[in-house]
Amino acid sequence: MNYTTGKYVAGHYWTSSPYHGSESANDLRFGENCKQPAEIWCATANRCMFSIRPVFTTISKAIAEKQKQTLAENAYSQISATRDNLFNAFNDYKYYQEQCKIRNDEKIQKYLVYGVILDKEKTITDEFGVIYSLDGKRLLDGKHCTCKEYKIKEGTEFICNDAFRADIMVRIFNRKESDIEKITLPSTLVYFHISSIPEGCSLESLSPNYSIIDELLIDIRKQSIVKCLNRYVQKVEIFEPIVEIEESAFINCRVLQEVILPDTIRIIGDSAFSFCTSLISYNLPKGIKSIEARAFEGCKNLLEINLNKQLRIIEFKVFERCTNLQALHIPKDVEIIGNKGYCFGDCKNLQTLIYDAQDAHTTGIPNDIRYLTIGSTVKKLHKNFLTKNVYLESVIIPESVVYIERDCITDCWRLKEITIHSEEIELEEGWIRNCANLETIRVHANMYRKIQSLIPMDENHKYRNPKFREVKIKKIYNHRFLFFKW
Repeated sequence: MNYTTGKYVAGHYWTSSPYHGSESANDLRFGENCKQPAEIWCATANRCMFSIRPVFTTISKAIAEKQKQTLAENAYSQISATRDNLFNAFNDYKYYQEQCKIRNDEKIQKYLVYGVILDKEKTITDEFGVIYSLDGKRLLDGKHCTCKEYKIKEGTEFICNDAFRADIMVRIFNRKESDIEKITLPSTLVYFHISSIPEGCSLESLSPNYSIIDELLIDIRKQSIVKCLNRYVQKVEIFEPIVEIEESAFINCRVLQEVILPDTIRIIGDSAFSFCTSLISYNLPKGIKSIEARAFEGCKNLLEINLNKQLRIIEFKVFERCTNLQALHIPKDVEIIGNKGYCFGDCKNLQTLIYDAQDAHTTGIPNDIRYLTIGSTVKKLHKNFLTKNVYLESVIIPESVVYIERDCITDCWRLKEITIHSEEIELEEGWIRNCANLETIRVHANMYRKIQSLIPMDENHKYRNPKFREVKIKKIYNHRFLFFKW
């Protein structure tokens, strides 16, 4: 830095913490080809002194990145060997989770403001204000720890839920809580839920059950990513043998732009990437079979996501508030979409959907789509397949569809035309309801009489909707398929 002018000399600089001068990156580049001028000028204007130092040339930076990747690959390769050597071959995670709950006999009562009050006669408090169970195997409460760096006592097997996090009412009423910065996990630790550790607190693990690689906490036994410990990370690359991204692992990593996962990944957990607002595109690994609830909720800049062919389950609210998602292709082997909860809420720019799921149970497809293509592999349309799709105007159902359930198409207020190509389709009574502007249903000639009886009519033979608009049923003959226009 030139202290006379208050400006930085051109070159490459590195800061270990984004809290200092940058809220969007770890790597600050000054001078030519700088990528983040906003942070640079902010730092220059205020003449910040926050330990920025030149460490890399362009070439040495690339070499360092390659070395970092190699080290990470080697670290991940040790996971399988470590897992095989763990003495506890059978892991009962339901039992572990029960051990992480404070028992009724250990607490006196729970006040609205002050949270849980623990019984001093049935607990032990150490010199730093951290409370343990009488046998020392469970850490009950560390909210009022008096030190910034705390090493959990050897012999501790479980850390109770929210142990180092203050209750919400405590935070509202500004009751004093711990400002702990680092926690060391003991070698005896069996299990803890990540909710027990406050945001921004760093971890060190001595436990054979947990490892930390590139600021990612890993459960060796499950071969899963538990939590990203740096919410300002821009790029994440994970290697084999990881098979799962756990619940909320990357939640609120708002500057995360790129995620590279191995093909060994099978499950993406609840809220795994929720509110990663800088994530633009995402390719699902080949092995993923399930995307759990809210996995990509609030990823407002996500433009595209490529779903793999092996995908079976898309849980509810998976794409909730992905406001810039423009197109989506649902593969043919998907079995569940939504699972009793809508999964495409507020996807206001999602206009094109290619639906190839052969026989999926769905709780509604995106309600903002204008263009729907049902693939030739689809055999059945389930209840709530089209519900409140307010922009949809036309639906074309291919020959492959042989069954349509009750309440399949409901409350599609702008829907004007339905074309059914199948000659031998079964329709349940009430398959279509409350489509006020429906004007035309085109069916194969062989289906004319059958479908006519399933169109809800009043005594004047008009379609039952608020406007009593007349619906015309038109025949499609085999020889007219190529010439029929819609």
